[in-house]
Amino acid sequence: LGDTGADTIEKSNRLRELWQSIAPLVKEKKLKGIFIEVSFPDEQPDNLLFGHLTPRLLMNEMKVLNELSGNSIAGLPVVITHMKPVNNNIEKITTQLKKSNLLKLKLLFPEQGKKLLL
Repeated sequence: LGDTGADTIEKSNRLRELWQSIAPLVKEKKLKGIFIEVSFPDEQPDNLLFGHLTPRLLMNEMKVLNELSGNSIAGLPVVITHMKPVNNNIEKITTQLKKSNLLKLKLLFPEQGKKLLL
């Protein structure tokens, strides 16, 4: 998923519809992972997100998926993409995601030229 935007910010239910459709796969442990963008740290104002996610917004969306999948999201690989590399954002985003990972997702931060293991 890229340039997605959280349902609360976008005033839509598009992500919820996606989560509903994949929730059975998550529950049955048949989904290999999710690639999703988190472009800005939590300090980015909502009106300047332009269809992007922050760690807080991603975790809110993952809570929805967790509820829809019967609280079976722990260990799901979530590959974080599209982090904007300005103003130390990558370090901030990584730290904020790790700190807020109460759902025990398997957060992966790909690095160019390195093999990604789900």
